[in-house]
Amino acid sequence: MPSNINANTDSGLATAVVSWTAPTASDYSGGSVTLTSTHNPGGTFSIGTTTVTYTATDPSGNEATASFTVTVTGKIRLRYNVSASELKIIPACNSINIV
Repeated sequence: MPSNINANTDSGLATAVVSWTAPTASDYSGGSVTLTSTHNPGGTFSIGTTTVTYTATDPSGNEATASFTVTVTGKIRLRYNVSASELKIIPACNSINIV
């Protein structure tokens, strides 16, 4: 199972493409095992922490699960298109009085 992954956003985006080596699963009986995942290597992840869970199921229906996290961090640049008439200047406030 991969270790937890930390990634930075891709340039100019609020997401990152994150890759890892997918785990494998086997059964003691030699039967085939179905391996499913909530996310795939090379997938796009948004800023924040996402849990990736793999589930292995053998022919008898027995299941085993394992998880790791992908944490994406980065800076997002916001652009606003406003006209000069829409800008408001708010004077600085040194204190607030609550009555």
